Amino acid sequence: MPSTIKELYESVLASISKAEQYLLAYRDDQVLSSSTWTLFEQLEHLGITGRSTPPLIMKAHGGSDECPLNADGLRLFDLGAFPRGETDAPDFAMPKGAKGAKIAQSFKRMRKGFEDMEPLLGEMECSKGRSEHPRLGGLTAFQWWTFVDMHLRHHLEIIAEGLEKSPGQG
Repeated sequence: MPSTIKELYESVLASISKAEQYLLAYRDDQVLSSSTWTLFEQLEHLGITGRSTPPLIMKAHGGSDECPLNADGLRLFDLGAFPRGETDAPDFAMPKGAKGAKIAQSFKRMRKGFEDMEPLLGEMECSKGRSEHPRLGGLTAFQWWTFVDMHLRHHLEIIAEGLEKSPGQG
């Protein structure tokens, strides 16, 4: 698991690249044996959540430390990974049937949002400010980067596992 924001940043960008590869390599109706969502629904969800996260990281970087992690946040960071099947995505992050070009555009905006923060990574490393996550409470910039990395890896693992076991690849 990455231990610095710079390592998290690099892992996040590598995960975005992997998601983009899946988008180019498979059809929009590719089923996954490991999920109730199709491949493109998994990718659309990542695009939706990934676009919304950079502003929250920036808000934490410049914010106060008044809102602590809640019990769900403490549990997630103690586990170091998303437990499968325990919670549904919030309504705003549910897939809505986007096609490849729209998902690709989401990834492009997501990547740019993260890359724009690269000059601030060193400052973020020791930032104590927080911003509110709808389910986890207040996250520091480091916790946001960790959350994004865990979230991307979680969904990429579901995709990889589902493609391995699913018929009709490519």
